Amino acid sequence: GLDPADGSAVLEDHTSIPPAESERAQLVEASGGNPMALEEIGRTLTADQLRGSAPLPDPVPVGDALERVFADRAEALPSDARSLLVLAAAEDEGESALVLGAAKIMGLSPAALDDAEAAGLVEVSPDRIGFRHPLIRSAVYRTAAPSLRRLVHRSLAAACVDVRHADRHAWHLAAAAFGPDPDIADA
Repeated sequence: GLDPADGSAVLEDHTSIPPAESERAQLVEASGGNPMALEEIGRTLTADQLRGSAPLPDPVPVGDALERVFADRAEALPSDARSLLVLAAAEDEGESALVLGAAKIMGLSPAALDDAEAAGLVEVSPDRIGFRHPLIRSAVYRTAAPSLRRLVHRSLAAACVDVRHADRHAWHLAAAAFGPDPDIADA
């Protein structure tokens, strides 16, 4: 990946307007400085997202060609491993306890992560499940079926039982919702 200055230059060359500094830094970090990803990201974001007046998508879109490369690697895994990858992608901080708690709710064995780790997609430690590259996380999440993403977010919300996770509990509930919900909005 490119360093932040060079990554910013590539991004700016492929956007309709110069991105705000904070957005530029986030996008270079989210892409791991990958030039191809930065070009694609620059073409897909709206002017408001680039200015910082609208939120950036999380995870950031990586472009069809690059997304397909990473998605194909994930799709080659057994079903449980793919589902665990989607769980890890949806839990943006990679906290192992939350991912594994949600996996238990979904009836998935933590051992299924071995396949994803052996395929070079994730690195697993006692505290964290991290993607080997931020673009893998994006591809796994974006190519998952909407029904699986909703199930994953419901399971993550249920796993967020600690008071320190109240904001993430509400966020995952919102991501799993089909429409406006006053109780989730209150949370």
